Amino acid sequence: MFLGEYNCSIDSKNRMAIPSVIRKTIESDGDDPTLYISKGFEQCLSLYPKKQFDEMVIDKLKTLPGTSQKVRSYKRMLFSGYNALDGWDKQGRIVIPQNQKEYAGLGKEVIVIGSMDLFEIWDAENWRKFKEDNENSFVELSEEITLMQ
Repeated sequence: MFLGEYNCSIDSKNRMAIPSVIRKTIESDGDDPTLYISKGFEQCLSLYPKKQFDEMVIDKLKTLPGTSQKVRSYKRMLFSGYNALDGWDKQGRIVIPQNQKEYAGLGKEVIVIGSMDLFEIWDAENWRKFKEDNENSFVELSEEITLMQ
């Protein structure tokens, strides 16, 4: 499980060090170091380790009918937005694809957050704004989500 909030930076070659606690979580799970990176919701990037990607994305989508035009359109849009990264280098860095960096509006300073089965990369200013906009409604969101169960 991925938890926490970490200040990171992106260098001129689009490299960013994955926080060591996240790398250790992936390694302790015995997971393949492959990461799947995609455009996330709310203008961030979502990263799934291979194990979680297989469980959370692939396994669930396999159950949907391929005869459905909506399912086919969804899969096309979803998978065309993903890139596979072969883990991290010796310094714990990944290279963020330029098109995804642009989508998320990532500058030099970024925030990496844990989000249960995945982690996200946010532009530092966008994350501060998101938190500011949502902190006051956290209790209300908690109540609504509890009612969904």
